[in-house]
Amino acid sequence: MFRIGFGAEPLGGTDWGTVDITEAERAVRRAVDLGLDVFDTADVYGLGESERRLAAALGAARHKVRIVTKGGIKWTQLGPGRAQTERDASPSHLRRAVESSLRRLAIDVIPLYLLHWPDARTPLEESVVELERLKGRGLVRGWGLSNHGAEDIARVCVVGRPDAIEVSYNALEWRSSEAVIAEAHQRGLEVFTYGALAQGLLTGKFRRGVTFPASDRRSRLEHFEPGNNAWSVAQSVDALARQLERPPLHVALRWVLEDPRVSCVVVGAKTSAQIEQIRSALNGWGDGFSVRSSLHGQGGAAV
Repeated sequence: MFRIGFGAEPLGGTDWGTVDITEAERAVRRAVDLGLDVFDTADVYGLGESERRLAAALGAARHKVRIVTKGGIKWTQLGPGRAQTERDASPSHLRRAVESSLRRLAIDVIPLYLLHWPDARTPLEESVVELERLKGRGLVRGWGLSNHGAEDIARVCVVGRPDAIEVSYNALEWRSSEAVIAEAHQRGLEVFTYGALAQGLLTGKFRRGVTFPASDRRSRLEHFEPGNNAWSVAQSVDALARQLERPPLHVALRWVLEDPRVSCVVVGAKTSAQIEQIRSALNGWGDGFSVRSSLHGQGGAAV
């Protein structure tokens, strides 16, 4: 499995500002050309559109790559790209969700299916029993948890055999994920991470005081607020990138990739140029060099 995965949420066309869908689909095909073999999506991204467009962009390759999709959120559409959502990890909803994802993705089995978010109304054990049933029926090849805690991993392992977890993890916000990653690794689960670039904050493209349209979720994120300490971490990443003569996003990605417990880093891309730059983050690092040690020395990350 390639250690960088393609994040297909932008293909949904909502919550990330303006997205050129044609170019985003081209980026999917370019990712395949570059050797990426993990493509991450969810049924709620674009209210099903991300899955549909990902399948169309992959074409026949959708049967060869590892598609990771997520479920456990139901929605009532209110208009184009708008919906009222609620978490629902009940067995009946998960059955319907898996069958719907299979249709949208145009595949016979989902390689990896993740429970997207905790649902306080449904005992986790009930969800796990259904996920195991779906695996037994041959509708999913593997299953796991996304955005759950370390204690949830321990709970599901009592009644089922999860394959993977997915968690937000980056040089800016890593403490809350540490226990989850440690628990998953100790139990032999694959660890998928997202958010390595902190929604773009660690790419060097934005400066303190940047504003986003209401259609972009970053307009609502605290770490983009001018007074947030996240900007000091971003500045340290920028400084190290200048020293290394590499893009800041390479430094941010390398920080996650240096953790041997991480199986795959999922990174969203809207364009072919973006996925090419993301892919090149794997190349050209000297033996023994550590981004983590360098950033720690500057006091800019993981402090």
